[in-house]
Amino acid sequence: MARILSASLVVVATLLVGSSAAAQTEIQAPDEVVYDKVTKFDFSEVELQGAIDRAGGTILMVAPRASFASMIPVRGNFLAELQESAEAL
Repeated sequence: MARILSASLVVVATLLVGSSAAAQTEIQAPDEVVYDKVTKFDFSEVELQGAIDRAGGTILMVAPRASFASMIPVRGNFLAELQESAEAL
């Protein structure tokens, strides 16, 4: 009895492994969708009604001004130049 049971178990296991291997060999190609390069809409026979919603004014897209550090050193005083100009008078 045990021998028949183990033999049937081996046969069932072999069938299951064989069927799963056969299922893996089937390769399905992905569905291909082909789109037109240009799509044309013909509205000549259709009457369209509606309004365009836009902003009330002019929209200006302006980039913010860049700020840079000054490359000219600012002097604290000009005493030497003032004395030279006073002496020249």
